[in-house]
Amino acid sequence: MRNCPICAVPLVPEAYEGFPVLRCPDCAGHLLDLARYDSIRRVPEKSLAELEAEAHAGFHGDTPESIRCPRCHGAMEKRPLAAPGFDLHLDLCRACALVWLDGGELAMAQLAH
Repeated sequence: MRNCPICAVPLVPEAYEGFPVLRCPDCAGHLLDLARYDSIRRVPEKSLAELEAEAHAGFHGDTPESIRCPRCHGAMEKRPLAAPGFDLHLDLCRACALVWLDGGELAMAQLAH
């Protein structure tokens, strides 16, 4: 079981846009592999209204400090997340090909695409 890199609570498996991801029940962040992130971002199945509601409800701000990968515990690299009007970053572990998005950022990434 992987723990949230922000809250340190166990991540919960769920389906997001038909893809398996891990979600933090406390901060609503998502952990997923890079290939799934690219697929989810490119072809959203949720409506614009659903994505906007999810982005606003789950967003509590971008985590500015470096975080550790829940799998290998190495430092994750900050990558700019193209979301107009926001200075957001996704966290990428190159070694594990995992992406961490803070609460609401996954929906924001879909809206920005």
